[in-house]
Amino acid sequence: MDTVSSSTVRIYRPRPWIGPLNYLTVWIDGVERGELWGNQVKVIQVSAEQHEIQLKSGWGIGSRSRVLTFQVEPGVAIDLACPWLPITLGWGDLRPATTRDQDKMQRLSVEAPTPRNLAEPVDTESKPPDPD
Repeated sequence: MDTVSSSTVRIYRPRPWIGPLNYLTVWIDGVERGELWGNQVKVIQVSAEQHEIQLKSGWGIGSRSRVLTFQVEPGVAIDLACPWLPITLGWGDLRPATTRDQDKMQRLSVEAPTPRNLAEPVDTESKPPDPD
C-alpha cells in the first residue's frame, strides 16, 4: 500500500467488567483484517477513500455490529471505539472514539496485549535426549 495515500484506523475495545471476552473479528470492505480483544487497540492501515467497517463475533446468529461507513483522507488516523458488551445484545456498534477513549488508546498503544496465549513454535525436528 502506498504510504502517501494510506491512512490508519485505530479501534479500541475496553476491558470487560467481569470475566474474559471473546475476540471480535474486524472486517473492512468485506475482508477480515484482524482480531480485537478486550483492553486492546487494533491498528489497521487502509487506503485513503471511503470504507465500510464491521465487527463480528462467533457468539450466535446476528452477532455482528452495524456497518459503519467512513471516509479517510491521506495520512489521517481515524479513531473508533466499541463497548465491551456483546454484539449479540445489540450494544456492540462502533462509534467515533471519545477523548476518554483516545486517552486509554494512547496508554495501551505502548504495551498492547498479545491477543492469544501463543506459545513459541515447537521444534518438531529435535529428538528428546536419550536417557542414560
